[in-house]
Amino acid sequence: MADVVFNGSSARKPVGTASVELVFDNSDGKLGGPYASYNEVSLKRQVARDGSSGYFINSARCRRKDITNLFLGTGLGSRSYAIIEQGMISRVIEAKTDDMRAFIEEAAGISKYKERRKETESRVAETRENLERLQDVRDEIEKQIRHLQRQAATARRYQGFKENERRLTAELLALRLRDLDGGAEVHDTAMRERELAMQAALADQRGRRGSYREAACIPHRPERTRLGRTRSLLRSRRRHLADGADHPAQPRVARAPANGSDTGAFDSQRPRGSHRA
Repeated sequence: MADVVFNGSSARKPVGTASVELVFDNSDGKLGGPYASYNEVSLKRQVARDGSSGYFINSARCRRKDITNLFLGTGLGSRSYAIIEQGMISRVIEAKTDDMRAFIEEAAGISKYKERRKETESRVAETRENLERLQDVRDEIEKQIRHLQRQAATARRYQGFKENERRLTAELLALRLRDLDGGAEVHDTAMRERELAMQAALADQRGRRGSYREAACIPHRPERTRLGRTRSLLRSRRRHLADGADHPAQPRVARAPANGSDTGAFDSQRPRGSHRA
């Protein structure tokens, strides 16, 4: 179709599109449908250099199918018999059964109904194919839904188990905390009891130490007193003996102590040989 586009000449520039337009008289209302009220109907086809085509009915863009449907039952179209061209009569005479049938149906005006029937059957077949594809898609989706339902049930069970685990973990931690608190209380009580026992033992030990000191200090004072007195008597005795050696004198009887605590010293002052029998 690009050959019909004008490529230009020495006097004119090339163009990018080519168009052809046919104008039909419809004053008798032969054309039905939405164009029955028009006295003239123009059909136009426009071809671009890139191969694209555009169809127009009364300067309104339309489909090729719309133009085909417009000519159905009128004797015009791809199998037109209204316009006799060269070789048309011989083609009709020598036509095969199917071609002759098409000419007869076109002349009878039933070709448009057959075309509509064919179109409807094609649509029904496409619809059935779509339904089959939809059934396959539905089966696949049902499989996915069943799989997702199993996964959802597993997820719900997992959530339940996880919630149960969290609850049991919290209870276990609470029990451990309670045990730790009870152990801490028992430990504190034992520590207080031990501290009290230690304080009591320290107090008892201090009391015993004080009593030991008192018991050890009290007897020493009389012994020191007795020792001092004995030493003084021994010194006086020595002096008397020394004086008696220089100046002999009569023996003296020492006085016994009043408290009777220095009897040993009194006996030591007696003259030798004066002990009682």
